[in-house]
Amino acid sequence: MISIRRRYSFLLLTLCLLAPQAQAKSHHHSKISRAQREEQQLRAIGRRIDRNTRDIQQDNHTEMLAEEFHVPLSVIEEMRQKGQGWGNISIALAMAQSLCQKDPLHYATTGDALFQIQLVRAQSKNWRQVARGAGIPLQPVLWETAYSYRHQRSAGLTERASL
Repeated sequence: MISIRRRYSFLLLTLCLLAPQAQAKSHHHSKISRAQREEQQLRAIGRRIDRNTRDIQQDNHTEMLAEEFHVPLSVIEEMRQKGQGWGNISIALAMAQSLCQKDPLHYATTGDALFQIQLVRAQSKNWRQVARGAGIPLQPVLWETAYSYRHQRSAGLTERASL
């Protein structure tokens, strides 16, 4: 298992790489809140995951995410059948994991928390609202999604090596 220090160093590096992109896009706006910036970065990682996993074997990717987030394969397969992209699946799983860690009494497994995240997502416009509705901060979700993407890249499950 990767040490926490190493994991967060990957995440910090990813955030440093994404921050200039988010800043350049928001240069027109006078001020942007931290939550809005995190939402932009999270969506950017989601789009990058979608773009870089277009031609990857679905079975391999499903297995990797199921193992990483400790959910049954059927959960991820069902999300794919509903038309969700790998980016949104990764974000939802990271958010569910964060909720599970925050409230283990109500959400014993990531799968239990994922059900709640999907309920809130159906009523929300964006991931920031989902995080707010679930009562979790967006920053750890951003970190976990970025880490998941790095993990996918190191496992050879994405085409390009750009983040």
